[in-house]
Amino acid sequence: MDGLLVWLLFHGVQTLNPKDTVFVMVSFALWLVFAKTVKLLPHLYRYPTDVRFIPVAIIFGYLHGLIKIYALFTLNVVSLHQPSRLSVLCSRSIDVLGRAGYRTD
Repeated sequence: MDGLLVWLLFHGVQTLNPKDTVFVMVSFALWLVFAKTVKLLPHLYRYPTDVRFIPVAIIFGYLHGLIKIYALFTLNVVSLHQPSRLSVLCSRSIDVLGRAGYRTD
């Protein structure tokens, strides 16, 4: 999503002179970094040595976003060839209860 915003902003400021274009793009990049790290500030206040993990947190945020987008587009992919986990769990529970001496009818 951020890539789309950068692309749209870049094409929106092409009519400006190059100096202003660079200023706008750098300002937006700083805003993106700020927006990605502001939620970490309470943690960084308690554990200041964890500041080295900020790039990892930003990269994780992007990868997690890609996973969510993939999940959105594969919501309709359902396999009917295998029994559902719930039915397998229920049949195993019934088997265990039956072996323990409980009536399962």
